[in-house]
Amino acid sequence: MVESGCISVQRLQEIAVAAQQKIKIQPVIAQLNEEGRKIIICDALRTTETPGGVLQALSERLQCSMAEAKEMAVAYVKEHYSNPKSLVSALRQFGIADAEMIPVLQSRFGLQGDNVEQCIAEYLQDKVLQKRGG
Repeated sequence: MVESGCISVQRLQEIAVAAQQKIKIQPVIAQLNEEGRKIIICDALRTTETPGGVLQALSERLQCSMAEAKEMAVAYVKEHYSNPKSLVSALRQFGIADAEMIPVLQSRFGLQGDNVEQCIAEYLQDKVLQKRGG
């Protein structure tokens, strides 16, 4: 099941179930390193079509609560997207509400907008000013 140095999600789940049954501790999936979680997050995004379904799938695959899945999703998206428009699009894929995105946009990009559209407009305006000034 190892392809290009990666283990499939199905195999990780099998390992987690076997470990849980054998030693009765927290699921192995919850103990994954950052790379393992990234693989599972990307797979949930790729294979799930409904926004709320992505968080549900992530919660099931990582065997954690929806709140924990949401926290991991936001952290992943915040780290991997370099502009607010793509970040908002990715968060919407996870079913994250616009109101929950504002603090993420403000902390990630230093924006001051009161809603998602204002934050994106502010970012774009800053980019235009940077190009003109530099």
